[in-house]
Amino acid sequence: MNLQDNDESDMICESQNQKGSVLVADGDNHISNKLSAVTDRMGYDVAVSNNGEEALDLLLKRSFDIVFTALKMPGMGGLNLSLQIKAISLNTPVVLILDEHLENIMNRIKAGRIDCVMLKPLRSREIQKTVQYFFNCLCFRIIV
Repeated sequence: MNLQDNDESDMICESQNQKGSVLVADGDNHISNKLSAVTDRMGYDVAVSNNGEEALDLLLKRSFDIVFTALKMPGMGGLNLSLQIKAISLNTPVVLILDEHLENIMNRIKAGRIDCVMLKPLRSREIQKTVQYFFNCLCFRIIV
């Protein structure tokens, strides 16, 4: 699939002035590349890891405003990673990327303290709206 989806052309926000940071943790290079490309074009600083352990190492070195993670990855999966993230920074939004239906994993999600779930295939518009939502929430938290 091409990174230039039909839903992407009119949605990339060119006026994005904030320089937030996004971490993408996914063993699927296609998904990582898509998330990275969309958030980078939105003006965010993006870091990518291929597994949970690598993502956790990055989180221990610096903070991120949003973390996208796959449920299934080599080594530490997304739910375990989310628990580690929340132990480090309770307010960091974690977006879980799924390739199965929500009903099949609802109990696992509840235990992992996930802030948002996105189902594959990912669409550029959904990625952008999710990032903007959490950055708007972060701005609101800071102001209040």
